[in-house]
This record gives sequence, structure tokens and C-alpha cells, in this order.
Amino acid sequence: MRFLIPIFFVMLGFKTSAQTLKAVYSVKKIVSQERIDAMSETARNNFEEENARIKLYSLDFCDGISLYQNCAETKNRMYQQEVPAEYALKENEKITAVNRSFEKLFFKDFSQDLMLFKLNNSGIDFQGKDNLLKWKWQIIEESKEIKGFKCKKAVSDAYGGKFIAWFATEIPVKAGPEKFDGLPGLILSVQTSGEEFTIEDVIISEKSINIEKPILKDKTVTWLEMLTIARSKFEGEKSFNGFGTKFSAY
Repeated sequence: MRFLIPIFFVMLGFKTSAQTLKAVYSVKKIVSQERIDAMSETARNNFEEENARIKLYSLDFCDGISLYQNCAETKNRMYQQEVPAEYALKENEKITAVNRSFEKLFFKDFSQDLMLFKLNNSGIDFQGKDNLLKWKWQIIEESKEIKGFKCKKAVSDAYGGKFIAWFATEIPVKAGPEKFDGLPGLILSVQTSGEEFTIEDVIISEKSINIEKPILKDKTVTWLEMLTIARSKFEGEKSFNGFGTKFSAY
């Protein structure tokens, strides 16, 4: 099992001429206790086992370009889970399904208002190209410390969701985990209705790094097109068999 190391911070004068950082985020699912209590024993065990797995993602940022992606050990990893008994065709039949953690990637060029992404939603692999999302953050007069950094709070209800972000103005870049960005400081934590992103490690230096723009070989979609396609597949499967593949609205 990999143990997360304490946050390590190197500040060599965060100048506009060399804004470079490397960060690691962990991602955890958020499910209400009411929903957990309503799960069958097998489903609850599967959820607890899945949520116990540490999911790590890296963020590189240099000179207005960022790349967020799976750390090596969480990219396309295969694992087995027992299917809940209520979905078995025969009484007392045990079924094991093979699942995998999917590749996730977000490339952003802030000067060009460009976002490229790769992800899986509702069992569909997507490749996308869009402008940076418009979060319309509202900064709240509330602060707390995260990993030694004093952070300010911001909220957004963009795209029909509810988002809470905590950002550090002493790291003056507009980047953040996954699709999140646009605040006057690095986003260290984000909470959505279904997930929580938390920074675990960050190194800041004056040394430039090369961030390559990914090549998207398949047909690309916009962010909203991706959501529409994924939601349609999810609802269709749900109406057919009573449950669907995992759908993420945000």
C-alpha cells in the first residue's frame, strides 16, 4: 500500500516569469449515510472497498499551461467486485464482475482559453475539446488552513451543480484539479455533490518544465455534449434494468 508523504513546499520566489508547480491530489467519493444504509450488504461492501482505494492524480503547471492526469498506479487498473445478489438470475448465485479505473486527463492552455480532456462517463470513453469552463465563483469571507496553506473559500452553482472550493492566494496560479480553475490562487480542495478533491503534495520551483499538448485521435465533443450523451445512456440503462453504469454530472 502506498502511503502519502507529507506536503513538501519549496518557495523560491514565485515569479511570473517562472510559474512552475507539481502537485498530487487524492479523490474520494461522497455518498450520504442514508444512501449507504439503503444499499445491500454486497453493494455496501463494494462501495467501502472502492472508496478505501487511494486514487491519486498529478497536476503539472508551467507558464500558463496545466496537465492533470492519473498517477501511474491508478490508470486503467483492473479489479474484481461481487455483483449484488438482487441482480443474479439464479438464487444464491454469486457473480463477480471485472471493473477498471479509467484514464482521466485534463490539459489546459489558459492563454488560449482551451481545455482538452479524456475521461469515461457512463461506460463511454470520451475525448473532448472546449473552452475553459465558466465557473462564476463567488469568494466567501471564510478561511481555513489546508496542508499548511491559508486558504479562502469560493462557491459556484454553475452548470446546475453545487461546488465548494478552497484556494491559496500565496500560490498565484488559476489552476486546480480536474476541470476546476479560475480562482486567484491554486485550488487545494474542491467538494462536489459526489466527490472531494484534496491536495496531498505540492512542489513549487523556478525551473521550467515541458508540458506536451496531448493528441486526441478520436472524434472530440464539448463538455456539455459529453454530459448529454452520458446522461442519455445512463437513463436508458436505468429504465431497462433498474440500475445504470456510473454517471457523473460534473
